[in-house]
Amino acid sequence: MLTSLAVRLAENNAVDSAILQLTATDLDLDANADYDYVIGDVTAYCADATGSGDDDVTSVSSRAFHVDSRSGVLSVRVSVDREEYSHFRITVLAVDHGLPPQTGSTIVEVVIDDVNDQQPMFLSPRNAAGNGNKLGLELAVAEDATDGQIVGYLKAIDRDATLANNRISYYFRFSQTPRDESAKYVVDTDTGEIRLIGRLDRERRSKYILAAISTEAALSKKPEVILLPVFTNAAGRVGEVRGGHQHGRGSTDRTIGPRTSVELHPRSCCG
Repeated sequence: MLTSLAVRLAENNAVDSAILQLTATDLDLDANADYDYVIGDVTAYCADATGSGDDDVTSVSSRAFHVDSRSGVLSVRVSVDREEYSHFRITVLAVDHGLPPQTGSTIVEVVIDDVNDQQPMFLSPRNAAGNGNKLGLELAVAEDATDGQIVGYLKAIDRDATLANNRISYYFRFSQTPRDESAKYVVDTDTGEIRLIGRLDRERRSKYILAAISTEAALSKKPEVILLPVFTNAAGRVGEVRGGHQHGRGSTDRTIGPRTSVELHPRSCCG
């Protein structure tokens, strides 16, 4: 008769942690009633299976769990990462010593709970055309941009597996900016959209340095901070991303439209 059990395990667990006590019964007598516990099969389920191979899953899951043959205590032999695996399905057998041996089995579902252990981070710089810029993102805004216009956006990620732990909020910090200039740009807390507030005067000020902050919802980890240079261009040149902080020999300028961003494709869970 096949039975099923479920247990929850928080990621980053201690190695060799006991997670469940299994108990079987055999109504036979003597040697026929004596039995051992054995793990028959383990299936691991990736948090995101894109790009994952069966070999990767099998090699990890086959050594991840152990059952004591006599006591039936099921333990986990590795520290599990929820960002790689969402749960495991383990078939445990109880095999008696009779001839021929009789077998009972149960399926144990081990659900991995997410822990808030990943740091939020801004993504590798890329412009809207998908071109990388290893030296950082520089946003250019036309002097005649209108009040409230979207001039770019920020993008960050938190690799925690659940929304409760990976939701990102965005802020600008203006502590080093004169009070009358501190509200020229604002960022939407949820979307990362950057908007101009008021109007620009290139002759009065041609460059702003914005401290962009990303933080996760639980506020339990240190926020990620980057410095974003924003240049005021002559009227009509909107949304230009400059390829680096130096604009002399070897630099490149690319006009790409009114929205610029930072993008990166996350790694696959098992690869």
